[in-house]
Amino acid sequence: MSDAGAVTAVRGSGGALPACIQGGLPGGLSLPSMGDLRRLSARPDILLAVAVMGILVVLVVPLPAILLDLLLAISIIVSVLILMTALFIENPMEFSVFPTVLLIATMFRLALNLATTRLILAHGHESGAPAGHVIEAFGHFEEAARAGEMPVLVTSSGARPFVRSIIERFRRENPVIGQAEIHARVRLKTVGSV
Repeated sequence: MSDAGAVTAVRGSGGALPACIQGGLPGGLSLPSMGDLRRLSARPDILLAVAVMGILVVLVVPLPAILLDLLLAISIIVSVLILMTALFIENPMEFSVFPTVLLIATMFRLALNLATTRLILAHGHESGAPAGHVIEAFGHFEEAARAGEMPVLVTSSGARPFVRSIIERFRRENPVIGQAEIHARVRLKTVGSV
């Protein structure tokens, strides 16, 4: 009997097709539905376990440059959010999960460090931005600083105080200015943007 005959026989005998014929995964598995995902999001302990498993996957599986750029951007955003939350809380008990958040964020950054190193060693000899545009932007920033050029961070006027408070802790000599403060005749060379 051919496969088409088997499908016809299954349809004729009970109505519904088996999950593997309906587009499910091999072995009778199926993809989760939206209801399953909603129930999963209601359980933060399972989400934490999935996040840790995702970090372990990043350690093992080589990532493409675009996905690494996305994860590095997420890492930077999360670290700024953690810093701002820690700076602006009134009572330490408002952020009682800080040790857990710091541990997970550190694990995530270490996994990204390994994935970045793997990508640079594997594709660093290629032209363009083989290790991703975020890494290339930070590389241009450091090259400009070593060449004697004064790197300037240009931000929006609203974000300027926050960015300045972060940058001053690490590189006091770097000015942080708002876009409105740049004179029309000043010539700036863009080395990267995030």
